[in-house]
Amino acid sequence: MQRIDISHNSRLMGPLPEFPINNTLEVMSLTNASFSGSILASIAYLNNLVELDLSYNNFNGLIPTFHRSGVPNFASLDLSWNQLSGSILASIANLSNLVKLDLTGNNFKGSIPLFHRSGVPNLALLICH
Repeated sequence: MQRIDISHNSRLMGPLPEFPINNTLEVMSLTNASFSGSILASIAYLNNLVELDLSYNNFNGLIPTFHRSGVPNFASLDLSWNQLSGSILASIANLSNLVKLDLTGNNFKGSIPLFHRSGVPNLALLICH
């Protein structure tokens, strides 16, 4: 399976499942569902993933840390309109293929890292208000 789109299903709720290490997902859209809890660190196992949209859910806590080894190939990452908190981690800067990042409508504190100086040369759109 390469694509999952279960958007606009408000009856889908609860935490995200753990993601297996060897998966082939490229696109996952869970926008406007009722998922909650933290965004699991196993999201880093989505190595083939080009697009991840978790917007308009009830996720809380911190953005998981993306390490340089084994980071997903995200081109688009949308975490908007959740209840995420803490600082916008510089580990997002490890997502070197990132073109679009939307963090709107969360509870982040602190400053926004200088992505263009830290390994995200293709970031063309950053939305964070």
